[in-house]
Amino acid sequence: VKPSLVSDGLGGAIVVWLDRRNGNLDIFCQRLNWQGDLEWNELGVPLCAAPGDQKMLDVISDGAGGIIAVWSDPRADSSFSRIYCQRMELSGKPYWADNGIPVCASVKGVRQEYPKIVSDEKKGIIAVWQDNRNGGFNLYAQKMDNMGRQQWVSEGIPVCVKEAFNFSHALASDGEGGVFVTWTDYRNVNTGNAANASDVYCQRIKSAGEPAWSPNGLPVCAEANYQDYPCIVSDKSKGALIVWEDYRNDKAKEAYFDTDVYSQRMDASGYPLWEYNGAPICTMSEVQGRPRIITDSDGSPVFVWIDERNGFMNVYCGKKNGMGEALWGRDGVAAAANRGDQKRVEIVASAGNEVMVVWEDYRSANWDIFAQRI
Repeated sequence: VKPSLVSDGLGGAIVVWLDRRNGNLDIFCQRLNWQGDLEWNELGVPLCAAPGDQKMLDVISDGAGGIIAVWSDPRADSSFSRIYCQRMELSGKPYWADNGIPVCASVKGVRQEYPKIVSDEKKGIIAVWQDNRNGGFNLYAQKMDNMGRQQWVSEGIPVCVKEAFNFSHALASDGEGGVFVTWTDYRNVNTGNAANASDVYCQRIKSAGEPAWSPNGLPVCAEANYQDYPCIVSDKSKGALIVWEDYRNDKAKEAYFDTDVYSQRMDASGYPLWEYNGAPICTMSEVQGRPRIITDSDGSPVFVWIDERNGFMNVYCGKKNGMGEALWGRDGVAAAANRGDQKRVEIVASAGNEVMVVWEDYRSANWDIFAQRI
């Protein structure tokens, strides 16, 4: 279940998934060459088969044809969990210790969950995860080199330890061995203003592990009502582009019947370059949500989201230039506007300034997979 796919750099790919063949959730993987032939054991090779359920998996390329995977693991205590990682070579052999190595030193009685990873640009990784060592779920980070050695303090460094819950984090490389982290933040919920709910915050962690911006991050958007599900990419100019689902225009306030998509560009120092609290990507009536973002070959951001303006869940796309000006119309263009719902959309760069979009589609009264090139 829950497969992930990573290019091997040779025209093939490595597939990683969760597997119950041994009675609990383990992690297995397989390499396919450019012709689709299996390169490893026909049943896959174990990346981790430790006791307990391994889950919340994230995977990236190791930059040498293999992969680096990170996950949440309860092997030491079924009531709690730690973050582990493993590097698999192109040959299908584990590069680090069998069943992976801990990303964070043991913190007794703590749940460490939902790890995300990004390359450190030197064949290592930076991992960020949710951690309840302080009571609520905060965000911590660790950097591992290509040999699996921790580069920052063994317990991980705090990304945000504000007395609130931090969820739905996403990462992007800063291009200098560090990382941008964005997340949904609840610090302003109990400020006495009933309109305050979750906001979107961001932090940049430098290569050596120190925060580049204010402790606990800077607000990307602190508008009234909810902001949620942020995604982030590098702007290719040492800054970051962030997009999120936004409820500021939802008149019902708590019913979430009219959500929109907003975005912001932050420079390397954390200064917002577009409109305060974000520039609109789409503010049509009904629901627009679950946005994704990439940059094209010119560094311009391209957005895709699920949109209910037509009475169904359709797929729409938008594009801005570096100044935040809309290039594909005020509220985007349709990638798929068929009768029947479309959902779970993803986007990747294609040739030149084109993009490929893929989604689940119910137009034929059963769920299929469709794609579009834009």
